[in-house]
This record gives sequence, structure tokens and C-alpha cells, in this order.
Amino acid sequence: MRRMVLALCLVAHAACLPEVKENCRFLTDPSPPPTLPSDLARLDALLLRRVNETTVASRGLKTLEVWQFRLGFADQVLSILCGKLERARQLAVAGRAAEAGRTYQALLVASQVVQADVAMHLAAQYANAAGQPNGQIAQTLETFEHQMHPVLEAALSEDPRRIERALNESPEAFHRVVECLEQWPAKVEAGAEKAKTAKLVWDLTFLVVATWEAAGELAEIAASRGPPIPPIPALASGGAAAAQFSPAAMAELAEAIRRLVASGALDAGVVVALSNSLGGTAPTSFQMSQAGDPSAPRASPAPSPPPRMTVPDGTAKSGLRHILMRHAFDTMAVNVSKFLRGMGAAEIRALILEAASSRTAAWRIAPNGFLVTEVNLGRAIGTDVDGNIATALKIVAQGDGSVVTAFPLKWPP
Repeated sequence: MRRMVLALCLVAHAACLPEVKENCRFLTDPSPPPTLPSDLARLDALLLRRVNETTVASRGLKTLEVWQFRLGFADQVLSILCGKLERARQLAVAGRAAEAGRTYQALLVASQVVQADVAMHLAAQYANAAGQPNGQIAQTLETFEHQMHPVLEAALSEDPRRIERALNESPEAFHRVVECLEQWPAKVEAGAEKAKTAKLVWDLTFLVVATWEAAGELAEIAASRGPPIPPIPALASGGAAAAQFSPAAMAELAEAIRRLVASGALDAGVVVALSNSLGGTAPTSFQMSQAGDPSAPRASPAPSPPPRMTVPDGTAKSGLRHILMRHAFDTMAVNVSKFLRGMGAAEIRALILEAASSRTAAWRIAPNGFLVTEVNLGRAIGTDVDGNIATALKIVAQGDGSVVTAFPLKWPP
């Protein structure tokens, strides 16, 4: 009955629909951002732009079928995102960069989902206007919700491992969304409406490609065949929307992300997982270089890199448990290199992923068939077997990318 009343109201006058109240201080009372560390300021600007542009796009949702979504977005989703952005700023200003980075990181992932959600509902509105059956539209939106809800919940938890796991469990979720947004308007002959979602789609791909670059993969690919994402021909001529996401802007964002990972403000595992989220060709974020340090000991070059680098919990003989038993600061093992005091499982796992994604990671096949690399991280990470400060990390992995062991090395070896 309520739906019928609303429908009659809509026919009679659009004002009968409930009023939309956009619950975000950055929209209702905009003011200059506080002075933030430069790399965090870059993320802050990206997220603030996303809040504004996604909100502007949501104002195009005007029909009964998508009105409830628009109300929820304006009142609840915006409130959560803007509240977290406010908290991230407060942490950054207070000098708590690691905590601020964790919140900014969660917002990067959450905003990906929210942008995709708004774009999908805009496409649904176009489809409804073109006469596509409501059942088909509802099924498409339900599929999207099923795929994206775990990712959004994980992002809002701000737990890096949970976010990484959610992204890795749906490695092509955003890819499918982009494909859907490319194909859906065409199927209902609403091609002229694509421009209204183009900017949101470009923003989704922009962040993912930047994380690929931060993971060390785009240097060669960008020079030869463009970013490792599915072609989006209808959006590739997106004019101003495309121009806003220039290669220079992408490179700057990628460099900021790389430095934030190195400083510990962003989690390497989450960045790697996000870089995979448009379904790029393996090896997602580990394009192993054949170049590398000519002075390093060489074995047969790896014919192809592992499909994805992982650090399993493992056993006493391999994986993270082995690494902690042999190389943690407080281990009883002797005549071994050790990580710094205070570095536990999460920190060592992140360090391994950071090193593995470095452009200087030159992988080779050892005589026993394992993949091996040594990477100088440029900062103290532990001590070598003689007690000297170690700035490099040696990683040994199986052919499928599963880490067997990793330990600090003095550099040069």
C-alpha cells in the first residue's frame, strides 16, 4: 500500500517523495582541510573529491525505484564516510600517522564500493526508464550487493587483514562492476546516459591502476600497452572525466601510496589486494623483474613469476610460523638473522609483501626449484647473523608464490 501511495505521489508531484538530507559536514559546511603530512594530504584530497563527486552523481537518482537507496546513501552512508574522514584527519594532525593511515586505507576501499553502488543505481534507473523488466534490474543489483557487501563490511571494520581477505576472495568484483556499467546502458539503448557514470568508473579504475603502480607493476606495462585493466571503449573518450585522471596524477598518487606503505601507514597486503581488484592478469601485484642487481648471486631466471605472493601461517618448517620461530627478535634460535624488537606476525608479513612488490625484486630459480630474491628496503629491519644492522630482506617462495621463509640481510650481501 505504501509503495502504491508513493507511486501516486510521484505521478502527481515529485515533492511527495521524502526529503533528502545529505548528512556530511564537508558538504554542508565546507572549509579548508587542516595541514596534513603531504602523502596523507594526497589521500585526503582524493577521498574528499570522491565524497563530493559521488554525492553530485547521487542527485541524479530521482525515480521511485532508486529513491530509497538515495535516502540511505545521503543520510547513513555519507555520515559514516565523512565521520571516518574527520577522524583520519584528527589522527594525522595529532601525529598518529599509522592510525590515520589505517583509517584512510579503509576509506579508499569503502569509497570504491560506494562509488560503484551509486553508478550501478544510476544504470538501473536508466534501464528502468528504457523499459527493462524490474525483475532483471533487481537481480542485477542483488548480485552486486552479494559481491560487494563483504568488502564494504571489511573496509568499515578498518582491520587490514579482514580487508585484504575480502578483496582477495572476490578478486574480480570491481572488474565485473565496470563491465556491467559498460554493457548495461548499451543493452537498454541508453548509450547517451553513459557519460553520467563515466566519471565514477574512471575514478574506480584510477585508484586501482595507481595501486598497481605502487606495487611496482606498471613501469614496463604502461610504456608498452597501457594499464592492466579491461578496455572500456565507451568510456575511453570520456573527455573531461578522463582528463582529470592523468598519468601524472596517477604517478603522484602511486608514489604517495608507495611511501605510505614503506612508512607503515598503509598496509602492503591491502594495497596489493586492491591492485588486483579489476581482475588484472596474474601475477597481480608481483611483476617479477628479470633485471636486478648484477652483483647478486644468479641462478636460472624465473620463466614466469608466481600467480600471487602469499605468506601462509604455515608450520614449524615453512611459512610465517617458521619465520617467527627462527627469526623473531625474542626467538631462542642462535646464529640466525633476526627482525627488530616489536616486529610481530602482522609487521613481518607486511614487510615481506612490501619487499616482494618492490621494483628491485629480481627473482631467480634456485637449484632446489624455489624462487628467491633479496631486496634492500633502505631502512633497518633487523640484524644479520653477525649482529650487524640489516636493511635487506631475503625471500624464498614456492613456485605458486607461497612464502617458505624470509629473513633480514646486511646490504650489500
